[in-house]
Amino acid sequence: MGKVQDLTGQKFGRLIVNRYVNNNQYGKACWECKCKCGKTTIVKGNSLKTGNTQSCGCLQVEKATKHNLSHHPLYGVWVNIIQRTTNPNDKEYKNYGARKIKIYDPWLKDPTGFIKYCERLPNWNIKGYSIDRINNHGNYEPGNIRFADNSTQMKNRRAYSNTKEKYIHYNIRYKIYQVSKRINGKVKVFGAFKTFQEAIDCKIQNNL
Repeated sequence: MGKVQDLTGQKFGRLIVNRYVNNNQYGKACWECKCKCGKTTIVKGNSLKTGNTQSCGCLQVEKATKHNLSHHPLYGVWVNIIQRTTNPNDKEYKNYGARKIKIYDPWLKDPTGFIKYCERLPNWNIKGYSIDRINNHGNYEPGNIRFADNSTQMKNRRAYSNTKEKYIHYNIRYKIYQVSKRINGKVKVFGAFKTFQEAIDCKIQNNL
C-alpha cells in the first residue's frame, strides 16, 4: 500500500478528522471523524476528499426535514441505502459499499429526486415489495432499480455465483460464464460464454 495522506485535524464539511483507522476491514484508508452534531463516524479518505461525505448523515436528515420528506414512506428506504453504501460501520456495508456499489450522486445529496423517481415505479407502495437492483452488480441509479417481492429478489441474487477468477461470474440460471468489470461506477459486460476457458480467453484479450 502507498503512503497514506495524513488527514488528522482537517475539516471536511461538518466532519473533523480524529485519527486514521486500520483499513484492512474496509479495503481503503479510513478515518474516524467527529461530526458537528457530536456523533463519531468512520469515513473513507476518498469520500472525504471528494466531498461525497460531509457529515455523519445528519446533513441529509436536515435536507429531508426542510423539504418535509422525513415522514415519507420512501425516506427510510433512502436512508438505509445511503448507510449500506457509504457507512463502513453499517452491518450491510460489506455487501454493498465494500463491493463498490454506490447510490446515484444527485440522490446521495438530496432525497427529493430519489423519492420522485421511485414514485413513478410500479409497486413502490405495495406491501411485500421492496427496492431491488435489476443488475445485482450495479448501482442504485436510474434504470437499475425496481420494487420487487422477496421471491423475485432471491432469484435475482442467486442468478450469479462468483468464481475464483476475478471479473468472471457464473450465471446459474442460464449456465454461462459472464465477464464483466466495473468501470467509472458502471458495470461493463465483455461477453458471455458456455465454457470457463472461453471466459478466460476473453479476459486475456481485453487485458483484464
